[in-house]
Amino acid sequence: MNKDFVLAQVTKEFKGEGFTTAAIQSISIVIPHNQITAVIGPSGSGKSTLLSLLGALDKPSNGSIHYGNEHLNKYKAKQLSKFRYEEIGFVFQQFHLLPTLTALENVLSPLFPHKRDPSKDKEARELLKQVGLSGKEGFLPSQLSGGQQQRVAIARALINNPSWILADEPTGNLDSVSSENIMKLLLDIQKENQCGVIMVTHDKKIAERADRIIEFQDGKILEV
Repeated sequence: MNKDFVLAQVTKEFKGEGFTTAAIQSISIVIPHNQITAVIGPSGSGKSTLLSLLGALDKPSNGSIHYGNEHLNKYKAKQLSKFRYEEIGFVFQQFHLLPTLTALENVLSPLFPHKRDPSKDKEARELLKQVGLSGKEGFLPSQLSGGQQQRVAIARALINNPSWILADEPTGNLDSVSSENIMKLLLDIQKENQCGVIMVTHDKKIAERADRIIEFQDGKILEV
């Protein structure tokens, strides 16, 4: 199955009392699978809105988003939920780990609303090993460094073997050494798992490690 994202004249508007803000303005672009794409631009330029649209957390105001041959705009709520569960792994700047759960339990947390295959426990341990956290399975987030917490978040994003990882400022809260380690980890994971990665970042040095850079300004794409 073709798993490229194809956006055609996509606009996303947010309406308030007496005003309308266009976070994304009529963008058309193809984002190929099996590579790392970095999305850069100043705060408020539309980068995170793009991730929300691609991850089916929101719908465009106008235009269309295709995933291969599938028209995401036409999906019902249950179909969108299934799409997110099966195809997308999210990684956020703030980690969003559950503080009362261990590292292992956090990795497994996307599966909690669903009937879980017992083999997933073994897979979660393997993922923690893959991200360099073997032996930390029983640690709470408060017992881990920022870089280690982000590694747990990446392992969590991988638990369903997603086709895409969508990462919103994954190194934004980390020091330079941890940032480099997380970027190297994403590069390794993309190569090993043959998944697509779309990463929003303010760090141009991090962005330059990607296969492709998309630059946003005022809701529009400046350069591809």
